[in-house]
Amino acid sequence: MRLLPLSRLLRDETAATAIEYGLVLALIAMGIFTLVEGMGKSVQTTMQTASTAINTANTAA
Repeated sequence: MRLLPLSRLLRDETAATAIEYGLVLALIAMGIFTLVEGMGKSVQTTMQTASTAINTANTAA
């Protein structure tokens, strides 16, 4: 029995698997981005505190 190209496309689940992997990858990337962004703000605050302490020490000396 010869399937029409559209019928064959609808029965093919390879693309669905690829899309699922793509969605999982996108979710992981979003998680990593959120984590890095949060850490960046923390590091910025720490560096600003250190910079202020150094400037205060230099002014007092």
